[in-house]
Amino acid sequence: MMSHDRWQIPNTARMPVSFGENVRGNLYFNPNVKTAAPVVIWLHPFSYGSGYNEGYGVEDTTIYHRLAAEGLVVLAFDQCGFGLRLLEGRDFYKTYPQWSKLGRMVHDVRAAVDFLVDGKGKTKDAMPPIRKDRIYVLGYSLGGMVGLYATALDGRITGVASFCGFTPLRTDTRDKPSGGIERLWKWHSLEPLLGLFDERLGEIPYDYDDVLVLVAPRPCLVYSPRRDRMADFDDVAACVAQARKAWQAQGRPDALTHLTPDDINRFQAGQQRVFVEWLRGRLAEPPK
Repeated sequence: MMSHDRWQIPNTARMPVSFGENVRGNLYFNPNVKTAAPVVIWLHPFSYGSGYNEGYGVEDTTIYHRLAAEGLVVLAFDQCGFGLRLLEGRDFYKTYPQWSKLGRMVHDVRAAVDFLVDGKGKTKDAMPPIRKDRIYVLGYSLGGMVGLYATALDGRITGVASFCGFTPLRTDTRDKPSGGIERLWKWHSLEPLLGLFDERLGEIPYDYDDVLVLVAPRPCLVYSPRRDRMADFDDVAACVAQARKAWQAQGRPDALTHLTPDDINRFQAGQQRVFVEWLRGRLAEPPK
């Protein structure tokens, strides 16, 4: 049994919801806020045992309770193969031999947006009022990667924040601390067909600069600490610099934010506050 309330703080409430193909999650919100609030879809990291239910070093409270206390509505759910959906991941390729786990994860984010925008889902009680024109995605590690793909492919998402979400594919060789692209197609079996390029990375048909270009010109925060062992910092910096041209070409260069602290790969209270401050700045802007 998982308790989703053990780090609850004042002025937050939780409501069970379901959407898509039997994806169960929770909405977190401040019940004292009566006006329509922006929404954040929280995408968790590689936390197989607990899913989005944070257990990886909580400081003060969890990201979903913290954001709810700030007056936001947060939608959180376990991604395919994690937490309460652990066995779904084990049996995934028996059930969907022509699909990929990454594809399913992106599909679930799209279903989450369907739920928020069009009401395609179920809730235990009445929905808190939300701003359908202000839907943001926040992800860390695995979630940061999924969030970028989902935002690139769904124009209804207002903006995205990716913390430690990627390292470029074509330069992710096996001798690097990340372990190379093998961790994506083999270790976590997210993209099986990526294994076809394991010995010829230069032939991978796309990279993360292409994904970022599809996000432009919407607000995008890329948080890449310099001592993240799962990413090559110089490669990430070059990738973001290349993608920035798309924001510049569309007249919104400041909408792409790249933060590069001298830190390690983690998502704790300090990183949560970074997101809150970034989002406050975005919410002060008129919707596009």
